[in-house]
Amino acid sequence: MSNAVSLTAEGRKIFLTNYEKKKQSDFKHPVMGKKCTYRESFELQARLLAKYLMGTTDKYPPLFIR
Repeated sequence: MSNAVSLTAEGRKIFLTNYEKKKQSDFKHPVMGKKCTYRESFELQARLLAKYLMGTTDKYPPLFIR
C-alpha cells in the first residue's frame, strides 16, 4: 500500500505560493546571529556544509527550524 499524496494543479499552486512566501520571510539565524531570509539561510547552510566536507572547518552547525 502506498502512502503517496497527490496534489491537484490548484493544490500545487497554493503550496508553491506559500513555500515561496516562507522562503522570502525573515528570521534571526541562530548560528550566525543575524537576520536573514530562509532562502539566504539555505545558501549559507550549503556553504557551511561544503566547508565542513572539504575539511576547512572542524564543525558543521546544523540549522533547526521549528
